[in-house]
Amino acid sequence: MTKRKNFLDKIKTLDELDALIKALRSAGKIVAGVTSGAYDIVHSGHSLFLQKAADECDFLIVIIASDRTVTEDKGPRKPYVTEVRRAEVVASIESVDAVIISDEKYHETILQLLKADKMFKGGEYREQTIYGSELVGEMVFIEGREEEFHSSDIAHRIRTGDWRVPRLDQPAR
Repeated sequence: MTKRKNFLDKIKTLDELDALIKALRSAGKIVAGVTSGAYDIVHSGHSLFLQKAADECDFLIVIIASDRTVTEDKGPRKPYVTEVRRAEVVASIESVDAVIISDEKYHETILQLLKADKMFKGGEYREQTIYGSELVGEMVFIEGREEEFHSSDIAHRIRTGDWRVPRLDQPAR
């Protein structure tokens, strides 16, 4: 039986991520991918987005917003899941290469350190100001099925039992 790598090893401190990025760059890899978010209730929309982002780069880093910053941004009832557990779930996704938790609203310390070639955001952010975009080489917007996947909608359905939502007959491609 082949031993698989422990996905928890993907969760990095800033110093660990810095050393990893330096090693990758010295080996000629393009450390191209960074994205960020709360990832509070991880769903297939997140998985699809992360897979598309990973397809665009050699190494995908996901920045998880800390509990404090999620609460400041989304209100006192969020996050539903703690930052450590959210990081663990995202790290378990195969297309993700590294995860780091950020306690800064715009993750500027991490972005300045990484100097990533690309930052990925969902297509719904296309017309918005993306803070930190000046710290990366290129912004890449990934279109998805945002109208079908919102963590707050999922939480509402759980609370109310109202599951009348569009169902997909086929898996995403």
